Amino acid sequence: MNFRFPIRSIEVIGHLLNQQTDKINKITYTPQKPLFDVQPVNMPLPRQTPEQTGISSSYMEEFFRALCHENDSGLHGVLVLRQGSVIAEASYAPYCNDIPHITHSLSKSITALAVGLAIDEGRLSLDDKIIDIFSDEYNFLNLNILRMKDLTVEHLLTMSSGVQFNEMGAVTVDDWIKGYLDAALAFEPGSRFQYNSMNTFMLSAAIEKRCGCPVSVYLKDRLFEPLGIRFPYWEKSPFEIEKGGWGLSLCIEDMAKIGQLLLQKGRWQDRQLIPAEWIELATSQHIETPDEMSRYGYGYHFWICPGPDAFCCNGMLGQNIIVLPATEMVIVTTGGCSQLFPEGTLVNTVLRYFGGETDTSENMHALPADPSAHNHLIRYLNTLQSNDFLGVPGGLPFSDQRLYRGGWTGHTPSVSGIPPQALQIIRHSWQFETNIAGIMPLCIQCMHNNYTQGISNIRFDIRDGRLLSIIQEGDNLTEMLIGFGTPAENIFSQNGEDYRTAVLGRFTHDEDNHLVLKLEIAFTETSSCRIIKCFFDGDRIRIILDELPHMQDIVNELEKILGPNTGMEFLSDSMKGISDLEYTQYRMKKIFRPVLTSG
Repeated sequence: MNFRFPIRSIEVIGHLLNQQTDKINKITYTPQKPLFDVQPVNMPLPRQTPEQTGISSSYMEEFFRALCHENDSGLHGVLVLRQGSVIAEASYAPYCNDIPHITHSLSKSITALAVGLAIDEGRLSLDDKIIDIFSDEYNFLNLNILRMKDLTVEHLLTMSSGVQFNEMGAVTVDDWIKGYLDAALAFEPGSRFQYNSMNTFMLSAAIEKRCGCPVSVYLKDRLFEPLGIRFPYWEKSPFEIEKGGWGLSLCIEDMAKIGQLLLQKGRWQDRQLIPAEWIELATSQHIETPDEMSRYGYGYHFWICPGPDAFCCNGMLGQNIIVLPATEMVIVTTGGCSQLFPEGTLVNTVLRYFGGETDTSENMHALPADPSAHNHLIRYLNTLQSNDFLGVPGGLPFSDQRLYRGGWTGHTPSVSGIPPQALQIIRHSWQFETNIAGIMPLCIQCMHNNYTQGISNIRFDIRDGRLLSIIQEGDNLTEMLIGFGTPAENIFSQNGEDYRTAVLGRFTHDEDNHLVLKLEIAFTETSSCRIIKCFFDGDRIRIILDELPHMQDIVNELEKILGPNTGMEFLSDSMKGISDLEYTQYRMKKIFRPVLTSG
């Protein structure tokens, strides 16, 4: 057994708790992420009114309003298909459906389609042994050989491998294949479910091994090009193998095309892109899952949903392709909520309106045109894309729940110039001691292995009549325009990677009448948003940083599913082993919600 992985896992957590920013990174870092272009969708899907497909516009508006009113829906974009046509779509300010969005674990379902194609072409089989595929890399002196020898492709597809090299491996060792093959097994392969993204990474590596190219290249002319999907960005491991289980970015309409392809059993126009038999097999239940993840089980990297033949591709924090064959519907969401798996308010709301036994279709016949209701729906959806949208429950701007209900809502209409309070804070520089606080949300830092060196200096200035923040993080100097009323678009760079951001500011005062500048920084290609509150007191400044989804909420969701069926108990045990639990929780809170005070 390779002991380096568990030891390094404890080291990573320890350095994080101790805010040792220069020691967190345990694997080779290479900048990967490009700056995504804003582009109209290639080969767009047809559009129809809801009535043309048998759904009333008023019912569709009721659905969108329900999504907005749900706590923790965290919507960035929604697209609804019926009978192959888009019947409703919305992006929530400041997000844009024409920019690729991170899909997180939804990527697993795309990798599963590649596996099905490789099986159909005779390059792989469900019964292939993992140690046979990687025979040139497997250490046959491994003490787990008697159990590892039975591990198959199918075990990886059903998340029943039992391999203990899990998501922590992505931030602790460079050679993920070796780490996986050298790891111990928690149970006999196939005996129960244990969610582990490294299973999907190994499938990606297997495809590259057997097909001679990465998954994205393998799928280029087999899937992406026929669907009109521009060649996508897929993150790679330190050894340049596509991650498979996460790291894929797609526009929401391209996600919808994949959902429609699945609904059509792999057929697109006059071509059978994916074998129908594989889609039927992959989207059928093969194993039971913990209720906290899904009450309906798991297929081959697809989650089963209630209702006839219903299923979904799911990525954490609100990325979903929900396929409902009984009503010929596909509902796609992108977002930034704290839900890690399908079981949660977002998917449940979709299923309440269109899944299960719900009859939304009046026997699926076209309804009479209703221009008034349809125009009302369009006006409502357009307000979701505007910055003066007032269509959600009350609550002050910058409250912790605003983004959770979808987009930036409830703030004042666009204003010209900057508030007069800005003149009080310009041309003064504030210094900070060593810390782990950064502009980029911690969730993104961990996912991309791209860590801040900590904010060391901040100052404000005026440029072309707009307020500008200038923030120093290690060697990285960021100039960021702040919008008031309407967010300002910026490009944020950290360690060679570029991110589109939208920055919204608001001045207010605290209970002691200190001037406060509140900032929301949406990383619009991702599921995360940074919240920064600057409290000014004479020549001193105190800054409180948070993020949406809250890291504490994500950790709480993890705690719900920690246990023998999840494979995440090692992380929990590692954290407990660093110090006593209460003190560890205190330190984690300071990491999740850091506070900086100028010297």
